[in-house]
Amino acid sequence: MLTRRTLLRATTATAALATAGPLPASCGSGDTAALDPHATPKLDGVTLRIPANQPNALSFSYLAKPFEEATGAKLKVTPIPYDKLTAKAVLDVQSGANQFDVFMYWYAAVGTLAEGGVIEDLTANAGACPTTATPTSSSATPRSSNGTR
Repeated sequence: MLTRRTLLRATTATAALATAGPLPASCGSGDTAALDPHATPKLDGVTLRIPANQPNALSFSYLAKPFEEATGAKLKVTPIPYDKLTAKAVLDVQSGANQFDVFMYWYAAVGTLAEGGVIEDLTANAGACPTTATPTSSSATPRSSNGTR
C-alpha cells in the first residue's frame, strides 16, 4: 500500500540524490561566498533520468511539476520492477549505457552497488564543504557511467 509517508520518503530521497551530485565539485572551487546551503540548485533545461521501482513511479508524476518549478529540471521516470532495480543500476553503469542520472536504492543493495561501481563512499570528503555535507556511516552518492557524480 502506498502511503503518504512512503511517497514522501521516496521522493525526498530521489530529489536529494538529484541535487547532491554536484555539491562536492562546487565545494572544491574555493569560492565560498558563492555557496549557500539554503539555495535551490538551478538546473534549467536539464532532464534527470530516474529508474524508479514501480510502486513509487506514480509519485514522480505528482512531484514533477513542483520539482521543475523549483529547480528548472524535468524528471523522466522509467518504472522498473523492484526486484530488477539494483541489477539495472549496476548494468547501466558497468555497460556505459548511461541511461539514468539518479538511482533509487534500498539499503540492502548498498554492498552490491558499491562493488559494482555504482555508488562511492563519500565519508572522507564530507568535511570539504561543511555547510552542505554531514558525514554519516553510509554516506554514498550515485556515480554515473561516465564517472561523474
